[in-house]
Amino acid sequence: MKVLKKRILVLGMILVLVMTNLSGCGLLSKVLGGGSKQTEEEKEEKTKDTKKKKKKKDKKKKDTEEEPEKEEAKQPEEIDVFEEMSGWCFCFCSGAGAWETSLRVESDGSFTGMYYDANMGETGPGYDDGTMYQCEFTGTFDSYEEVEPYIYTLHMSDLSFKNEPGEEEIIDNTLYIYTEPYGLEGVMDGTNDLQVYLAGAPTDALSEEAMTWIEPMHFSLYFGEDGYVNDVPEELPFPVLCNMGPEEAFFSDNVTYENKTYLVNKVQLPGLHPLTEELHEDGTYLYEDANDGATFIVRSACFELDGTYDIRQKAEDFVRACLAQVYDRPVTDLYVTAPNDLYSLQYSMAGTNGIYSDFAYWTSGSGEDAMSCQGRFYLSSNYESDYQFGYAYIIETDEDYRGEDPYIGLGYDYLTSLTFTGRPDKLSASGKGKPAVEQVLTSAVSSDRKDAIYAKEVIWVTEDDTDLIEKYDLDPDEFYDDYQLVEDAYDYAYYDLADDDTPIYVEFPEDGFHKLMHLKEYNDYTGSDDEGGRLLDLYLNEDGEVVFASEPYTP
Repeated sequence: MKVLKKRILVLGMILVLVMTNLSGCGLLSKVLGGGSKQTEEEKEEKTKDTKKKKKKKDKKKKDTEEEPEKEEAKQPEEIDVFEEMSGWCFCFCSGAGAWETSLRVESDGSFTGMYYDANMGETGPGYDDGTMYQCEFTGTFDSYEEVEPYIYTLHMSDLSFKNEPGEEEIIDNTLYIYTEPYGLEGVMDGTNDLQVYLAGAPTDALSEEAMTWIEPMHFSLYFGEDGYVNDVPEELPFPVLCNMGPEEAFFSDNVTYENKTYLVNKVQLPGLHPLTEELHEDGTYLYEDANDGATFIVRSACFELDGTYDIRQKAEDFVRACLAQVYDRPVTDLYVTAPNDLYSLQYSMAGTNGIYSDFAYWTSGSGEDAMSCQGRFYLSSNYESDYQFGYAYIIETDEDYRGEDPYIGLGYDYLTSLTFTGRPDKLSASGKGKPAVEQVLTSAVSSDRKDAIYAKEVIWVTEDDTDLIEKYDLDPDEFYDDYQLVEDAYDYAYYDLADDDTPIYVEFPEDGFHKLMHLKEYNDYTGSDDEGGRLLDLYLNEDGEVVFASEPYTP
């Protein structure tokens, strides 16, 4: 018998907002805002209160019996590439220096663009205000060729300049030197290929060099003394143009009055079923998924917001505006945490893919219909207009079933695996496979198998468990946080994974941000038996396979 040492989680963070102002296309505006383990022995007889809960659960279950048919995702071969590109303004810049190339493509393949590089320190007679290198250009893409799904090579048939490259003139005390556009060199003559990676293309299809033009400005979050943490999505949330010769990449901004970005979860959970699947013409949406009995509900929504919001300084105002879009019932006990609330938020809740978020928890409904809720809220603005889209990702749980329904213990962690993408086909949280039916607390160590977690069961003993205290000869003075953790005489065993991508959520990621892992990474994280291993809740299906796992918070 071995008493485990408790791991103490120190919550704290410093968030610093770094604002970058760019002209031309500019950056997509990002307005900032920004369980403990409990085990119970299975009861042999149901009390009246439990019967009341069962009646409530059966009533909720009726809502899950009729499931809407899923709309098939649009196949890549059906994509009109120029039509998709027409909703975006492509921009090539570094984020440093006063230069930029912007380009907009119409649905017929024609395009217009501009390059400029302002050098106010380059002065001379008649141009005391400096020098401007500039190119206004037009052209045509007449065709495209698929490289792989969502990735195409564009064929340029025409490129014209308003001013002949090499010409110079002084206007309003500034010397204008006309050039060719930076970022498109070698494309017209066929020396270099120009490829478009449409929204939804895998980010790892872009070279490391190309990503240096995209990642720092779009997929990084700044955490004060801890510096930047990169959070690159698996799929592009916006299209990217890449000159394949010098590997120069253009990001893009949405220039339509429609939402084109979707907040999804990297993990689809077996045992959830779709309740609502609404994807509107303007790109806004509402998706709702629930387990049997609807004691665990996932809501994902995007909506247009009136007015402007500061999710960093006025987080509660923003969250309330979002909840008003999602709910038509009372919301009470609302508590909101913005990214800049020090010592009250883990980095993993501070943002996603370079966009900061607010985190909140509250109660929805009342009486028997009351649900405990927690969610994350994001804001993105179209840089050319005065409207904003809000995103909400919400977990609702029926706390009457905590200890009975294993899904309820996953709620908080599930909110840490969100990502943005440019395709709507993954908006549902419903996954394939058998649902979790049992939650087991274990001490896990590194596994020598690729398909199984290596762990032994652990007993959670509270200071009220007098029988267990006596059984394991525990010292009552050691219950500093009302519990002790005890390894019984069980040997380590292999717990098979239900899937190769079975998710494992951890509490102490190295960067303080990315909590979602898979087994190979988790083995490095947890260490060997000699190092003591780590507590891990295993959520098992009826076959004893691990559907998902999470490292519990232990105060």
